[in-house]
Amino acid sequence: MLKLVENEVLKIIYKRKLLITLIITAFFVGLFAYGEHERAEKVAERLKERLGIEEITDWRTYVEFQLNDMNRRLDNPYITNERRARLQVQKEQLQYHLDQDINPTVVGSATFTRLFMEQSIILFLPLLVLILVSDLISGEYSGRTIKLLLTKPIPRWRILLSKIFAMIVMVTALIFLIVIISAILSSFVFGYGGWNAPVTTGFAVVDGMLDVSQVINVPQWQYIMMVYGLAWLVGICIGFMTIMVGIFVKNTGITIGIVMSTLIAGSFLTMYIEDWPFIQYFFIVHLNLTSYLSGGFQPVEGISLLYSVSNLLIWTAISIVISFITFQRQDVLS
Repeated sequence: MLKLVENEVLKIIYKRKLLITLIITAFFVGLFAYGEHERAEKVAERLKERLGIEEITDWRTYVEFQLNDMNRRLDNPYITNERRARLQVQKEQLQYHLDQDINPTVVGSATFTRLFMEQSIILFLPLLVLILVSDLISGEYSGRTIKLLLTKPIPRWRILLSKIFAMIVMVTALIFLIVIISAILSSFVFGYGGWNAPVTTGFAVVDGMLDVSQVINVPQWQYIMMVYGLAWLVGICIGFMTIMVGIFVKNTGITIGIVMSTLIAGSFLTMYIEDWPFIQYFFIVHLNLTSYLSGGFQPVEGISLLYSVSNLLIWTAISIVISFITFQRQDVLS
């Protein structure tokens, strides 16, 4: 089995799939870092201009400015109720940081590394996983190598299992390398620091109000491990879904199209989850697991991290069962 897994991993590496995903990641990390730096500079300049000062020396001044800006936006009668609820939660979180004397604006490569994955987990990370493993199965059909593969005296289930293990190995490597790329490249822009800065987690929204009863402070490096751990789970789930689709359609291009359109559709379905309760059972609306760590506003009351993780695990288990049954019964030699 180990030899089979090694062979599948080498296939992915020789096809330069991992290299392509890392180049794409490096490009967007650089782009996002530049954008974040420019945004922070503009906000700081606007704040200094409004207060008539030359330099911001106290983070509390910046947080108070953000709170005033949020109050101004909350007074706007034309924003949607969902947007108003999100702003209210963000405002209460900032106020909590201010009251507890915890700086939520620590600048450094650690903060960027965390924020990059929090923004990437819904769409960008799944697309990278899709690029990485989309032809694990369908590529064998497209390249006409599936018949040669199955002529070996190896049970089909072992062949599929080796591809699954290879997918897990490559997704794990991808997550690990994203951390390294984000930390190194962002350090040139923000400086290498902030890894031991306290990060507040445990916020929850109950009846539209912020609940701080379970709030704790953890070092940022530990928080980053939690963020990327949840990202790994999302990546594995997408990997299994991609393998299942590849077994059915037997074409890499169609596999990418189906999975990509499903991911994009998920962002639209989330907007209707309150009106269509059955949508909450689809895995694509539960990809944003990191929002539970930060206490982000949830569109449906009562959905928790445990619920979302359970949903993803159930969908993953279903895709595994379907994949093995279908691959065992398919007539691939005709």
